[in-house]
Amino acid sequence: MVQAIKSKYWIYRMFLKYNFFMARQSGRMQIGIIAGVYFLSRLASQFSAPLYVAITILVLSTWLIGPVSNLFLRFNAYGRYLLSPKEMKIAEGVGILLGGAVLTGLLYAFLDAAWLLPLCLTCAMLTLPVATMESPDKSKNRWVLRGMTIGIALCGLVGVLFTVASGAEFTIPLVGAMLLTFGYQWVANFIAVKER
Repeated sequence: MVQAIKSKYWIYRMFLKYNFFMARQSGRMQIGIIAGVYFLSRLASQFSAPLYVAITILVLSTWLIGPVSNLFLRFNAYGRYLLSPKEMKIAEGVGILLGGAVLTGLLYAFLDAAWLLPLCLTCAMLTLPVATMESPDKSKNRWVLRGMTIGIALCGLVGVLFTVASGAEFTIPLVGAMLLTFGYQWVANFIAVKER
């Protein structure tokens, strides 16, 4: 029932096709595809900014489509009854973080407040871990992802405080949060492949 309601949206149907494609691949092939997309995006960043942005959005959408579509279900008259409490919490968390990223990004564009940029980036970086940290089946793996998520949040917030104190938009803690977010993607993919 949940899939039927979600599949009314074109983007979710495309996501399902991608999921079915990846599910048919072996673990090594999945890692190969992910690594190939990563190297393609690095190459695209050198030659074509629009292609790089498109690849980045495509990759991030595969991680966020589930919680974002659950957020839409949360506000659907019938859909909200189909979500588990855990799915509702994750959807609400992702919605708050995406809203926070958009709001602080817009405020940064119009106000002269340097601290809004690291806050915007921290909210945006946290959407991915919050969306996926509860996905692993094994408790140990969930705790690894939760720990990395807490690390990203702490580094990002310390980066905001450093920006308030120094006025510099990119600080060492914020760069640390970015590196942790990058590492999180690889660790989460490794765990997902290992648990299949």
